[in-house]
Amino acid sequence: MSKFWQARASWKETVSSTVTGLSDGAARLRQNLQVPTDGRPGEAVGTPPESQAGKTQQYLRLPVESAKKLRWYDRPDLNHLVQQNLREKNDLFGVNAALRQVLLSKGISEDDLESELEEKLLEVDRTRTFDEGVNSVLVASAADEIASLRNHIDQQANEIEHLKDRWGSAITMQNVGHVQAHQG
Repeated sequence: MSKFWQARASWKETVSSTVTGLSDGAARLRQNLQVPTDGRPGEAVGTPPESQAGKTQQYLRLPVESAKKLRWYDRPDLNHLVQQNLREKNDLFGVNAALRQVLLSKGISEDDLESELEEKLLEVDRTRTFDEGVNSVLVASAADEIASLRNHIDQQANEIEHLKDRWGSAITMQNVGHVQAHQG
């Protein structure tokens, strides 16, 4: 079995167990978890609901951080995004597997395919590294330009306020002059 198929099988198993574990953990957390308020950080203790105190149940004891993560993953909108992402990844693995089969059916050996794939992945990594470098320079440049523009906007706003004050003073002086002329 090639590295690709092994990785795909491992990925599917990991994803399946993770999704199941998160769903089960979140459900147990909602039912049985109480966070202590006595100042002991990092612990959460499961206690039985009062109506089921006589029944034997399993209880969960886990760090508060894990409980927060489980609660975060239990949100319906996030759960939908995670499921959509997993479906898309699974689709990509399926497409990759189909393309691999096409290449193998065209007479390319598994070893040649693996070595070509490794070369392409190295090329992708080099390109990604270059792109990340260019992007970081562009982001730094854009941040400097944004700071400069914000400074310019602040200066313009101060100048506008100064001109409004001068204009208001001029109007006041003009009105005072008209009042004095009419009184005189």
